[in-house]
Amino acid sequence: MIFFKCFYKPSIVDNIKSAYIEHNDIDKSTTLMIQYLHTVKYIHPIAYMHYQTLRKQSYIKTPNMVLQHDCAYEWIIKYHSNVSANSSFSRFFACFSI
Repeated sequence: MIFFKCFYKPSIVDNIKSAYIEHNDIDKSTTLMIQYLHTVKYIHPIAYMHYQTLRKQSYIKTPNMVLQHDCAYEWIIKYHSNVSANSSFSRFFACFSI
């Protein structure tokens, strides 16, 4: 049972999808994205741009803010899938080293 737990760790994309799409909570998903983008903002210039944009949003969500939110979400999906593809072997190996 512990072995399979290693394979089931919700990614940031899963967490954002749960908050935004399943629970319709744009504030929670924005917070999750800001936290994630904070970790990669100095690694990737687009992450920094999305990080700054999302931090400046107010509590009243205009259509433009929702569009910016969705653009950041799409970028995180693409970026995270590339990072995950490159690190999937190391995660797989880590499950066997426990």
